[in-house]
Amino acid sequence: MATHLKDEAEFRRLTGKPLRSLGTPQKKPHSKGYRGPKQTIHKTHLEPYFQAYGLSAPTAEFRFHPIRRWRFDFCWVELRVSFEYDGSTWTRGRHVRGAGVSADNEKINEAQIMGYIVIRGTSDTVRSGECFEQLKRAIESRAAFGMWCAGCNEQRSNSK
Repeated sequence: MATHLKDEAEFRRLTGKPLRSLGTPQKKPHSKGYRGPKQTIHKTHLEPYFQAYGLSAPTAEFRFHPIRRWRFDFCWVELRVSFEYDGSTWTRGRHVRGAGVSADNEKINEAQIMGYIVIRGTSDTVRSGECFEQLKRAIESRAAFGMWCAGCNEQRSNSK
C-alpha cells in the first residue's frame, strides 16, 4: 500500500521544507480557463521527497558506465539501485519523443545488463508517491541479500 503525503503541513513536518506547487492539469490553449503550461517538477527538487519517504540520500548524477557518458539522475551506488526522472512527459519533452525514448532504452538496457535496478518516475508518480514506494522495495530487496558485489556473477559462474 502506498504511503502518500497528505498535505503541505505533513511534508513540511517531515522535511522542514515547503511543498512546491505542482500545478494543475493543463487545458488546451483555446479552451476557457487555460492557465499556461502545466508546472513540472524539476529533478533538483526531488531530494526532499527521498527524505520524506524514509530513503537514504542518493548520489546525484552518478556516471555508471565505464565508456559511455551515461549518468543516473540518482543512484544508491553500493546497492546498484537507481532512479531516473523523466520530466516534461506531458509537454512533449525529450523522454516521450522517438529519439529520446530510443536513447533512454539503450541506456536503461545497458544498466540492467550491468546489474542495476532502474526505477523510472514522472511528475505524476512523484506526486502520488508511487515511484518512491517502488524505490523503497528495490532498496529493501537489494539490502536483504547483503551489499551488492560487482563480481557476484563471476563468482557464481566459477563455483558451478
